[in-house]
Amino acid sequence: MDPCATYRSAIRQALPNALIVADHFHLVSLANKAVTEVRRRITVDTTGHRGTAKDPIWAKRTRLLRAKERLSPEALTKMWNGLIDNDPSGQILSAWIAKEELRKLLALAKSGGVRHDVAHQLFRFNSWCAGSEVPELERLAATIEAWWPEVLGFLQTGVTNAAPEATNRTVKTAARTAYGFRNLNNQRRRVRFACTRSPPGHRLLRATSPSSSKSRVAGGDRVQAGFCEVAAAPGQDPDRVLPGPTTASRFRADVVHVPGLQISPTPGAGPQR
Repeated sequence: MDPCATYRSAIRQALPNALIVADHFHLVSLANKAVTEVRRRITVDTTGHRGTAKDPIWAKRTRLLRAKERLSPEALTKMWNGLIDNDPSGQILSAWIAKEELRKLLALAKSGGVRHDVAHQLFRFNSWCAGSEVPELERLAATIEAWWPEVLGFLQTGVTNAAPEATNRTVKTAARTAYGFRNLNNQRRRVRFACTRSPPGHRLLRATSPSSSKSRVAGGDRVQAGFCEVAAAPGQDPDRVLPGPTTASRFRADVVHVPGLQISPTPGAGPQR
């Protein structure tokens, strides 16, 4: 659950025997928020104004929020040296290290939250936040301490509400993309389509264009759909697996592999996006 005292109080009253687990996504979000607050405060104290594109620290704001393992060695070195050169206090770098220490603590959920490992990493995180003397980090450490039973519940169970959060975001994105809905049935269809479709390249596609042409070739039926050519596997009904013109125009790769299918753009059939 989201680290919210109101939610926790309500659950304790309604479900006194339930195990409350703090979601690691929201905990990392709190750490990222602390890093952003430190960066903004140091920028104002150093330059006298909010960060702009000309400020080196402002240009590194996205790297500060990115996970360490997602940074290339060159990007990590550039960010580290840039913070040392442009932040004499070292508070921004201390905030980033505290965020990574918290992520290491939460990553112990993959191993079941062994008591010795959890105690060791928790000590590292708290020691770093206390020794940095940064108000934002001290507040972050206090929040983790206040929610430690729930954080420990996550480390021991690994339970997360990432899937509902992703679905909620997908629903909001569908409404934002459509600029709102006037028809409730259309909204239901749009949301259902967005939440239940499989990843691209891993679903069977049905032909919707009556103008698609078939031609018998060696190895299976081949059907033209827009500027894409789809070859069905031997013994597979082409009418059940072929994309329509609109869907076919979205394939970008030269060969798109689908279970039982091979999709490739037709030479000279039009521009490819």
